[in-house]
Amino acid sequence: MTLQANARFTVYRLVNEYNPQDNNMWEIAKAIRNAFIIKAISEAEVEMLGYNLSRLTIEEIMNA
Repeated sequence: MTLQANARFTVYRLVNEYNPQDNNMWEIAKAIRNAFIIKAISEAEVEMLGYNLSRLTIEEIMNA
């Protein structure tokens, strides 16, 4: 599995398993940002994952 494929799989899994009581939203947002930086996910996927995470915007994720 390539680095990009692994990063993509990981951020999708983290968002799907997100529990608001764990207080790890910003760590997951950072993982999404890093996956975007290494071109593992597209900007549309960043938007979708941020919305599914906690209604985060692209700007909030990029500043995490």
